[in-house]
Amino acid sequence: MKMLEYAGYKTYINPGITHEFQAAAMRFGHTMVPAAVYKRNKYCVFSNLTQTGGNRMCNVFWNSQNISENVAIEEIILGMASQRAEREDHVIVEDLRTFSYGPHGYSRVDLVATDIMRGRDHGLPDYNTAREMLGLKAVDSFLDIVPNNSTITAEKLRELLEMHGDDVRKLDLWTGGMMESTSEGPGELFTHIILDQFSRIRDGDRFWFENQANGYVAATIFHNKSSKHRSVTFIGCTS
Repeated sequence: MKMLEYAGYKTYINPGITHEFQAAAMRFGHTMVPAAVYKRNKYCVFSNLTQTGGNRMCNVFWNSQNISENVAIEEIILGMASQRAEREDHVIVEDLRTFSYGPHGYSRVDLVATDIMRGRDHGLPDYNTAREMLGLKAVDSFLDIVPNNSTITAEKLRELLEMHGDDVRKLDLWTGGMMESTSEGPGELFTHIILDQFSRIRDGDRFWFENQANGYVAATIFHNKSSKHRSVTFIGCTS
């Protein structure tokens, strides 16, 4: 899916952030968090994570002081600049599952469970209702959600069926959206939510840099460079 060409500021568009975006679709980025951060020196030599312990995510939550004292910050920056993010799929590393630090009074929490509960706390609709609200077809079974190229195993799918009593109407928005996702990126539901959000942020903003009708110098300055700015700003919505 691609964003439509910019057609100017629309006074009737609400650019506000939806709960479906901020409490569900936006959290898709958790799949891209790696389990550790590599360290690399100025000679492009990476540290051996097994020998040094590495900067495992589960060991460095709220612990930046120890990192800065024991590791050169330059090595961390060079390592991060050379490291790929995790695939955009439905898999979240263990460090964010049972080893994510919780608030005061808790030792470790599961970020996936937190994402699901956040959606319920915000009153998000169930998966099928959210699809229908966006003009998508409701699904009849869990098998209809999982794409053909999904890496979700039959065992995991069976566990989901049992957990929800084989009733797709009980499926949370975030869980269903993640089930749709593959190594190629977000599935149909999350793609629609993200595209809707970014389109409204652009079209409902009177100060958007492409809006030459607002009379600001910035609009004129960026006019000839608008294509370049669009490709950078919406790189996640143009594929």
